[in-house]
Amino acid sequence: MAKRGPKLKTHCIHGHEYTKENTYAWKKVRHCRICLAARAKALNSTEKRKKRQKICRKQWVKNNPGCYRKWNLKKQYGMSLEDFDKLVVEQLGRCSICDKELFDPYVDHDHTTRKVRGLLCVNCNMGIGHFMDSKKFLLNAISYLEKHNAGKSE
Repeated sequence: MAKRGPKLKTHCIHGHEYTKENTYAWKKVRHCRICLAARAKALNSTEKRKKRQKICRKQWVKNNPGCYRKWNLKKQYGMSLEDFDKLVVEQLGRCSICDKELFDPYVDHDHTTRKVRGLLCVNCNMGIGHFMDSKKFLLNAISYLEKHNAGKSE
């Protein structure tokens, strides 16, 4: 007995018959045009609008970096641009931890109270973040470094 290929379905999963007018073939797979149209209609127009808004927002942020910075500081940390500039002056434009010059200051804040602690460089900010603001983890890291860097200077 000769081996036959897979049996072709005559209807889509929703029961629409595969006819010449109703069938769309793409990558060797048949699709029902009625179902495709229904799916396209079901795609919420708000999703498309949100996608357009996201593109417009990115363009606006790119064109208005100062306005975005001001809005973000207020939203994220409850501080104005003047408060931020005042903090930069108070810290003499340097990181609170490593004392390097701040080119792109990051606002350091307590994640539970949302209180601003100061401005940090990217490395110090990420370091504290990776240690999850835990004194215990930071002290463990110090003892680890002291143990493995015996004899080395800073």
